[in-house]
Amino acid sequence: MNPPFQVYSGSFTVALRFAGGLSLITDSDPPVASMSPSNGIAAWTVGQEGWELETGGNWIIRAYVDTSIATPPFAYIETLPADTMNFGRVDTTGATMGTINLRIYNRGNQNALHVTGMAIFPVTIRNVFVIPPGQLTIPAGDSTDVAINFNPNQIRTYNGFFVITNDSENEPTDTLILRAEGVGPAAAGDPVSTIPSEFSLEQNYPNPFNPTTEISFSLPMVSNVKLSVYNVLGQEIALLANGSYSAGVHTVTFDAAQLPAGVYFYRLDAGTFSDIRKMLLLK
Repeated sequence: MNPPFQVYSGSFTVALRFAGGLSLITDSDPPVASMSPSNGIAAWTVGQEGWELETGGNWIIRAYVDTSIATPPFAYIETLPADTMNFGRVDTTGATMGTINLRIYNRGNQNALHVTGMAIFPVTIRNVFVIPPGQLTIPAGDSTDVAINFNPNQIRTYNGFFVITNDSENEPTDTLILRAEGVGPAAAGDPVSTIPSEFSLEQNYPNPFNPTTEISFSLPMVSNVKLSVYNVLGQEIALLANGSYSAGVHTVTFDAAQLPAGVYFYRLDAGTFSDIRKMLLLK
């Protein structure tokens, strides 16, 4: 359809205006419209002034829906960090405090994003975290920074979840992993272990992207890794990683500057682990 129109979840109405001499395709093979009386107004009859009931066949309008420039009008939440807040090691004397500035985005272009609550789970670790009041309003296309402080009182781990309750279309209960550890003063400066406990392939960020995006994967042990990108026909179009990788979290950059816009897939094979995810290139 030219010009293209944007499509979102929910209902919408499309108005079509035809120039004179328009010829549409018809298919008279069963089933035809006459076999489904509930079809109602089913076709445009050339030469008439409007839509009318036509049950003699199946009339076809060919249209192309372009979602590459679509920006949702509704509130759409994203955060940075996207999935994990890691405070690292903080000493239990109170001399220092771990702080993470969480940025909350509203990627919609019309409706404000309303955050109605922020909470940490399980409740048994809440007393060592300080978060601001949980009600925020973020205008369309804007963002807000939220400071979260960690002040441990025991030598232990404080792993859990940080939940943002909101009225977004995509994640009304947006949940981030929370990692933190209380340690003695002598150990506070020690690096936090970066060895994951399991294999994983993360969603690329940003997504959608143009023309570059980052893909991260986690390895709990030294592994032979292959990370490839495929088009919708299943053809391998890029090899991003191939060889032996150490245990830890690894990130590679995918540059799609020479590729057409559309849907692509990336697949990780590491030992006996395999996973695949989808990404969208916009141009």
